[in-house]
Amino acid sequence: MIFRRKGMKPDLMDGVPPGAWAECHSSGWIQKEIFIIWLRKFIQYSGAKILPVLLILDGPKCQTKSIESINIARENGVIIMCLPPYCTHRMQPLDFAIMKSLSTYYEHNIRKWLKTNPGRVVTQFQIAALFGSAYLEAATMTNAINGFQSGIRPVNRNVFYKVDFLAAKTTDISFIEKSPMADTCDVAVTSKLCASVSHPSVSTSH
Repeated sequence: MIFRRKGMKPDLMDGVPPGAWAECHSSGWIQKEIFIIWLRKFIQYSGAKILPVLLILDGPKCQTKSIESINIARENGVIIMCLPPYCTHRMQPLDFAIMKSLSTYYEHNIRKWLKTNPGRVVTQFQIAALFGSAYLEAATMTNAINGFQSGIRPVNRNVFYKVDFLAAKTTDISFIEKSPMADTCDVAVTSKLCASVSHPSVSTSH
């Protein structure tokens, strides 16, 4: 868990799932340094030094363009595979099978907490318990197994059709603007549009 704050307090971890840990950063998002900490923990618990493991990532710069993290992975039996842009919702097992359920359970827990605590708001100090309960509901063996129906293992090149990824096209919208310097000159501009829904400032690395 990553809290959007500068310093850690023990109370922030009340109610977390067993084995959970947290870091703090002013952005609330994973950074290179936090990813390296996570990677070392992943190596420790996955047994990658004994038997190489495949780590599937969605390709943020802090993860895949860090020479330090790449070297750590290579030296410890971790094979990193980066998915293409706009595909993780259909191809990454964690997104495909667990994150949707996790988000649903987490939102349900927030609504339930607000109903039982009228006049109060959810702060960072309630997140751990709300998330912890949702995680235990979503991170089941069945969901983990179903995640690999994304066609990565066993390999299935025909599991998706091109139409499955058309929704990503809406983030690449080209339009024409008139140049203020000359009426006869058109300037093509590509606009990247994105939308996100966020709850109290916490994120998870997967």
